[in-house]
Amino acid sequence: MRQPRRARSAGLIVLTLLLALWAVFPAFAAPGGNGNGRGDGELPPGLAEREELPPGLANRGELPPGLADGTTTITFLHHNDGESQLLAGDDGIGGVAQFATLVDELRATAPTGDGDYGVFLISAGDNFLAGPELNASFDTGFDPFYDALALDLIGYDALVVGNHEFDFGPDVLEEFIRAFGSPPPILSANLDFSGEPNFVDLAGDDGPIAASTVLMTSEGTEVGLIGATTENLPFVSSPRNVAVGDVAAAVQAEIDELTAAGVEIIVLASHLQGLSTDEALLAELTGVDIAIAGGGDELLANRGDVLAPGDEAEG
Repeated sequence: MRQPRRARSAGLIVLTLLLALWAVFPAFAAPGGNGNGRGDGELPPGLAEREELPPGLANRGELPPGLADGTTTITFLHHNDGESQLLAGDDGIGGVAQFATLVDELRATAPTGDGDYGVFLISAGDNFLAGPELNASFDTGFDPFYDALALDLIGYDALVVGNHEFDFGPDVLEEFIRAFGSPPPILSANLDFSGEPNFVDLAGDDGPIAASTVLMTSEGTEVGLIGATTENLPFVSSPRNVAVGDVAAAVQAEIDELTAAGVEIIVLASHLQGLSTDEALLAELTGVDIAIAGGGDELLANRGDVLAPGDEAEG
């Protein structure tokens, strides 16, 4: 999956935008579109306009005051645990159309400065889940697989493998990956798919399943993104012949390989099912610049961040 190029030295500002608003799906948005459900560009009910963001972020087309030109500016748009919540809730909030509209807005207004920049969209796992919406995909024989169709149309730079991807065994995960027109990197450093014959092409050298991928900014700065999946997978789901290895050892090996190849910025996107588990893992690792966690119930936010009605940050 990786095609390392010469790394570039640059200052780094990371703006991590946690899109915890994910009750997603079947009104679809074309890549770059606004979605059928909110074509007027409005935010979901109860969410403030972007002008109400903390000072310095209201005008997303500009760098915050005091930052020098020539800085490499990287924006991560992140969600996790979409879990086939394809439609808006009873309160009208959520659904794929609203989510796609918000992604489009954040992509369009992400700061670029006067130089090198990157805007990357990442899912930290649990991309589908048993329920009425997933049943609709079963009823079509996965043609279409609605979750994959929506994610494909929105356009992701990488998806991490979560535990719910194996709730029906590896076969449904295979259907999910093959349903993409062109699958994004499907990441997990500590999963070994060699025991599943149907994954030979998907997890091979040219397949989408990989331990990591290298994302490129506008000027060619390399960002190494590593995925990881909970070691409890055999106890909470049904991976069958997919072997689950030690997360810390697998991730550190990937960090070392990327660093040796000249990749200077290392990002870990994990699905370990709890913030405390992620914190314990990070204490064992060296070389991680940014950590994006999925699978837990904890909502983290900065002071002044706009949250969905009823949400409260735990830290």
